[in-house]
Amino acid sequence: EPLKFEDRLKWATQWLQAPRDSIGTTGWVAPHSTYLLSEDQLRLLADLAARFEARIHVHASETVGEMQLVAKRHGGRSPIQVLNDTKLLRRAVLAHGVHLSDADIELIAQNSATVVHCPASNFKLASGVARILDLQRAGVNVALGTDGPASGNDIDLWIAIRLAGYMQKTFAKNPAVLPAVELVRMATINGARALQLDHMIGSLEVGKRADIIILDADSPSLTPNFDPHTTIATCVTRADVRHVIVDGGIVVRDRKCLTIDHKSAVNKVKLLGEQVLASVNNN
Repeated sequence: EPLKFEDRLKWATQWLQAPRDSIGTTGWVAPHSTYLLSEDQLRLLADLAARFEARIHVHASETVGEMQLVAKRHGGRSPIQVLNDTKLLRRAVLAHGVHLSDADIELIAQNSATVVHCPASNFKLASGVARILDLQRAGVNVALGTDGPASGNDIDLWIAIRLAGYMQKTFAKNPAVLPAVELVRMATINGARALQLDHMIGSLEVGKRADIIILDADSPSLTPNFDPHTTIATCVTRADVRHVIVDGGIVVRDRKCLTIDHKSAVNKVKLLGEQVLASVNNN
């Protein structure tokens, strides 16, 4: 049985009171969306975030259906307007942002919020095409995401990088828009900016943490490599990832993850899959 809102609020308060880690991150408050919560509930979450200086993550303006639900529930306003009116938009991380008006984009820019573009999910659900170029022209930070496996299936950021470029070029009828270097930024430093951790991660610079993906330079799919950014944005798949370093420590070596028991994890997920299928069949 799902937890009631009051119980979730109590749990979130206790979690935010716990000590944070040492890498400079803050807590997060993550209302799912404006169509599932009342304005009073959203304001309570805004107060909670302000109390603990927590960040906001929320799904917003993803589908036409969502826009209609929000307008009906919140007096004709858009999700972005509701978030702004309930003090949840400031420096928020907004998943999707597909159906945005000019006024919505202006509000997002004014509040220094980030839009996380999830092209694979948007394609699968036929949600629409996000106005990435207009957001960028307005000075909005745009990062890349995958959404969850329920709506994106394969949560693979390499796919997101490629689809984001293809989608915007097709929509603009211009192959020159959203060049490869910008797609790489959206997948790296822009994500760090969304987390307000770009002073520590997101790019290879002296003094930053060593978060590095090492690709297989001899991979047939990456050969010949005339331009690294173009290769990354249009050719790389996860099969090309050879090593991964996080904060200076090797977590993947020669394509093998060193931090989990691969066989055990796969077996556990298979069992969970059987439970999910059984619950669906029972309903």
